[in-house]
Amino acid sequence: MILLKGSQADDKEAVPDRRTYLKTLAKALIKPQMEARLRYPKLSKNLRSLINGVLKIEPAERAQARQAGGRAGRVGRCSFCDRSKDRKSKTKCCRCDKFICASHQHTICPDCADD
Repeated sequence: MILLKGSQADDKEAVPDRRTYLKTLAKALIKPQMEARLRYPKLSKNLRSLINGVLKIEPAERAQARQAGGRAGRVGRCSFCDRSKDRKSKTKCCRCDKFICASHQHTICPDCADD
């Protein structure tokens, strides 16, 4: 940060404060490692979805399914409700792809979702 501010670089105004600079630097340093881990076939679903969220990329399986239109409109049982309630829903979690009924959904604004 000190070297950037003291340099003659044109983009030093793009980094307003130390915190933003450190976040940007950390993401830039870790990005190649996360991309490499995504290519590992035995990576857990949870970790794969977290990495996809940080890198802000759509998983290949869901992108192909949307383009093909094969999974659109499917209905499934809520993953969080008791089986005896048998609540069905078309809504899925964007991270883990589980079905979620209306009582288990949480609304969050786009600004908070990025954090």
